[in-house]
Amino acid sequence: MNFSTVRCCICNSVLLNLPEEELEKLNSLTFRCESCGHRLTLNGTNVTKALSSEPFQNIFKYDFNI
Repeated sequence: MNFSTVRCCICNSVLLNLPEEELEKLNSLTFRCESCGHRLTLNGTNVTKALSSEPFQNIFKYDFNI
């Protein structure tokens, strides 16, 4: 079983690490990067910046377990 790692095209963080068969099922879905907040569309094993009609909203993730 071959695993593929999909990285954000903006900040290069890992979005998915799944078998190639599972990635094929997720093709053309939109994901939001947890690191930079950009919306990305999955195209095979690549991601592209998603085109969206709604305005971009900054979502900040805080970790209070310091």
